[in-house]
Amino acid sequence: METLAVLVRAEWDGEAAVWVATSDDVPGLVVEHADFRRLEEMVVELVPTLLSENGRLPEGDRRKLIKLLEKNGCRFVRHASGSHDLWESPLSGARFVVQHDLASRIAANNVLKQAGIADRL
Repeated sequence: METLAVLVRAEWDGEAAVWVATSDDVPGLVVEHADFRRLEEMVVELVPTLLSENGRLPEGDRRKLIKLLEKNGCRFVRHASGSHDLWESPLSGARFVVQHDLASRIAANNVLKQAGIADRL
């Protein structure tokens, strides 16, 4: 199981008499419940689903991407400008960029496609 740290804010809404949980790290997360423990359980249940539906790429998936590239003979060429690395694929003959902070599985799968690799995350 991959671990991903997200910040969830829980605030007491005195007017509605409920706890409200939101997060900038988890698009769409807005949960409320009068019991804090139940609110916590609901957040734990919802976060993985919301992250998946929003295409957020867990850190472990970047490592999986790199392993797939290496397994298929791709090689790291050099660090490029900013937060990018330049790679080369023997399958496609192309050079391509891998961002350090890939935002989604869609972006990771586009890298695999550029490398000529049929596997997908």
